Amino acid sequence: MTPRLGAAVLTALLLAGCGGGGAGGEAEEIGELARTVVTAAPGAARCEAWFTPEFVTTVYGDAETCARVGAAADPADTATGVSVADLTVDGDSATAAVTAQGGSADGARGIWVFARSEGEWRVAEWRTDYLRSIFRAQFGPAYTVAGDDDPFRDPEVRACISAAFQSLADPEFRATAHEILRDSRAADDAVRRWYFGCVDGEGRTEEGGVSELRRIFEEGLRGADVPREVVDCAIRRLRTTVTDDEIRRMGADGAPAPPPGVQQRVNAATTVCVEQLTER
Repeated sequence: MTPRLGAAVLTALLLAGCGGGGAGGEAEEIGELARTVVTAAPGAARCEAWFTPEFVTTVYGDAETCARVGAAADPADTATGVSVADLTVDGDSATAAVTAQGGSADGARGIWVFARSEGEWRVAEWRTDYLRSIFRAQFGPAYTVAGDDDPFRDPEVRACISAAFQSLADPEFRATAHEILRDSRAADDAVRRWYFGCVDGEGRTEEGGVSELRRIFEEGLRGADVPREVVDCAIRRLRTTVTDDEIRRMGADGAPAPPPGVQQRVNAATTVCVEQLTER
């Protein structure tokens, strides 16, 4: 399963495939389990039958979340296969190295842990190396830009966000990765902080004569229920009164409204523009 960090939301994607290696029937059973887990449609049956209860709680928080994640996944992001290698079985426990082939996480590799209960194998853990590799691949060269409004379309921004995520110590990385897999508010907050810490305010991703950072701010203003000519006028005035650093802080904070100082400048610019347009 691969967590996809996309333009609008944070979702979980499945890696399709099967594998080989290990000893006899156990290798076949574990390979078939991996194939089934990654190709099955989201739903309660997948979570109940192929994950241990501890896995569901640790990764997804609860069975309901486990059942719904992946529903919005783009089939184009799904791997065309996986290989399972270095299988080691110790009684009712097993580990194997799983490598994604194709899709948005092509080449991602790491350790899966399996547990057997009442004669059936289930996925018990995705080790940190697997999670790190998946997220690294997701924002790598295989990333598919979703359109002009994809905030992650700039490869330098993606690389910066990936570096921020990968810099976390293992416990924090795992906790954040699990939040992303859950598509939680905490995941949204983390990615937003990274994004606004990485997006350029100096024109590297410049469009229409303004930085990418300011373009995001101005798009928000254009969404207000105000005549277009008033908004355009106010935006021109705010380009000299609201700084990129203020925009960056607002974006990282994720507040529903600008701080009072910025809001006052927005109101003042709007009032002046309405007066000017009324006098025409």
